[in-house]
Order: sequence, then C-alpha cells, then structure tokens
Amino acid sequence: IYYMLQPKLANALLIILLAIPFPALFCDMYIYNGVWALYNWIVRIVAFLCILYSIRFRIGILNRNNKILFFIFFVYMLYITFYILENKIPLNNMVGVPQSYYSFILLAITMILLLGSSNYIRKKVDYIIVSKYILIINTFTLLLYVLKGNMVFYLIYDSSSDFAALNILSPFNICSYASLSIFSALHLLRHKPSKFISTISITAILFSLIVVMLCNKRGPIIYMTFTILIYAIHFLSRKTILFLPMVVLIYLFVQHFSENNDIELFSRFANIESDGASGRVGEFSIYSYAIRQIFDHPFLGSHFRILEGPFKGTYPHNFFLEILMTFGIFFSLFLCVLIFRALYNSIQLIKNNDILIPMIFIFNILLLLSTGTILGMELFWLPLFLIYPNKHLKNISLPNKQQQ
Repeated sequence: IYYMLQPKLANALLIILLAIPFPALFCDMYIYNGVWALYNWIVRIVAFLCILYSIRFRIGILNRNNKILFFIFFVYMLYITFYILENKIPLNNMVGVPQSYYSFILLAITMILLLGSSNYIRKKVDYIIVSKYILIINTFTLLLYVLKGNMVFYLIYDSSSDFAALNILSPFNICSYASLSIFSALHLLRHKPSKFISTISITAILFSLIVVMLCNKRGPIIYMTFTILIYAIHFLSRKTILFLPMVVLIYLFVQHFSENNDIELFSRFANIESDGASGRVGEFSIYSYAIRQIFDHPFLGSHFRILEGPFKGTYPHNFFLEILMTFGIFFSLFLCVLIFRALYNSIQLIKNNDILIPMIFIFNILLLLSTGTILGMELFWLPLFLIYPNKHLKNISLPNKQQQ
C-alpha cells in the first residue's frame, strides 16, 4: 500500500493546488470562506503526508538542489515577520496580506509544508496524469461558467463590478485558470497522446484562448502569448505554423464580438502608455512611490509594502520593486540570480518536452512583473523549488518521460 500510494499522493497534491481552486472559487460566496478554509487544510494535510513519505522512503526533504532555496525562503519570511511585528502598517490595512497574526502563521505553515514536499513531488509525480486532471477540471469549469448566460460576459467586462458581491470570478482569475488549461494541454500534446486526448487538448486550447480574450485584460493576454511563444519557438514546424492564422482569426472574431458590446480591446493596448498603465507609471503612480522608498533605503530594505502616499499598504505590482523594497540591493541581487537561473532551466526543460511546470513558472514570473505579490504565492515558490537546477539537468527531468 505504501508503494502504491507514493505517486498518487504526489499527483494529488499538485492537482489540488492547480485544479481544485477554480471550482472552489465557483462556489456561492456565502459558503466560500468555509470551502476555502477546508481547501487550505486539505493542502496542509496532503503536503504533510508527502513529507512523512519522504522520511519513510529516505527521499529526503533537503538536498543540494533546494538547501539554498530554503535559506532564501526562510530569510524572506524572517523579513516579513519583522516588518509585520514592527507594525508600521497594521495588518488589516495591507493588501495581499493575511488579516491576522493567526492567518499569517497558517500561511507560513502551509508554505513550509508545500516547499518541504517539493523534493518528494519531483521524484514521484506523474505530470501526464496531473495535466489530464487540470485540463478536464479547469476547462469544464470554464465551460460551465460561460454557459451561465450572457450576463456573465457583461459582468466580466465591467471593471467597476463588485465581483465578490455578485458571486462571480474576477477576469484575472478566469484568465489564470484558462492559461493553466492551455499549459496542461500543450504538455499532453508533447507526449504522444491518443487521438481522443489530442482532440480534447486542441479544443481546450482554442476555447481557453477565446475565454482569455473575452475577459478584456491586457496583462493575461500578454503573459499567456509570451509564454506560448517560448513554447512555439522550440516546437512549431512548417505544418503547425499554419495554425497561427487560425489564432489570428479567432482574435479578430473576439474583437468583433467585443466591439459589439462596447469593448475596445485594441484601443486598450494602443493607450497603454497614455492611460498610465492602470496607474503604474507617472510621477504619482504606484511605481514612483515604490522607487522613492527603495532610494530612501537602498541597502537593507524598508518594508514589503509601500509606506507612504495614496498607495500606502499596497504591494508595488512588480516583482523586482517588491524585493528591492523588502531586502535592499544586496540580497535582491542574490535572489534575482536564482530566478534567472530557474528561468534558464525552464527553457531547457521545455526543450525536453517537460512543459507544464516550467510554463507555469514563466507565466507567473511575467504575472509578477505587473501585478500580484510573492507573499504566499504557491505558484511562484513551488515551481521554483521544482525546477531550480543543480549541475545536471537530467536529475530534475520529469519521471513520466523515463517511464514511457
């Protein structure tokens, strides 16, 4: 039983992380908090079991691949803990931060358990199975969401909507889970699937592309396009390149649909500079306040949230600005070297048909360049632990390639 459960447990943890949150977010908001709390406890329990199995089968939690990453993570959490206890900004006045000390402790425990299970996942997971579950669950949930009615599309477009009160998902959530469907489909297509799986994968890619475009969000379209472009550079042949005009036609169709609903996606791209990129550039933008804070404390950092001005308590919506604010120059440079090394390794893994985790990592790095925060972001930290290289890339190649 022990040996039978090993891969299933590793698969289950990734499926829970990458697929289950989407249906959970789909729940009625009256029960959402309870569902989400239950989900987090399931993640902790499964991750803890993975760590126990690591000890039982002598797989090990720490090795030369991830010791340095654990050091980085614990230093990061020490900085965050210090800033929270320093109380320059109360917890409930910060964005993207647990609203109580108890919630922060639970977040830290969750992250430690997940990262502690990373070595076990690397050795035991089957990414083919994981990709199939992500593809089915996320695509089916997207389809159900779209079929709720035309009103859903209108609400997706209305940026002023109170998404929580209306019991709908934000456009950014929809785009993120649609992108996961695309990445899982691309992974399956690189591993000689059956005609049935190939048909489902291609259909899911086209459907998810349409959903992302309909959400009318510049960021996710750019991130997803760039990530797929990295994939395409290595794998597009003369035959498959003929499908590119089809993607363009889909985009034009969606744009026509959008114009009929008073949506100007093209103009949003055209005006990305004049509209201040959603308040991120300009003299009084969120970036300018973050940069001033960095220059005021360039060497050791000051806080992981903006301390002054209209954006006080907000993260700077940029990964590099956030770590410079938090750590200062010296430690940030060290972390950036690790990130770029992991990005390089991601490209190498994609060349070897290891698609899913590297593409998720690249997508989330791009995401962090314009929004989001690394505090508690599992889809930044866990992929980093899974793909960060040692001297031999083959030691972290995905196991299902060797089994086939």
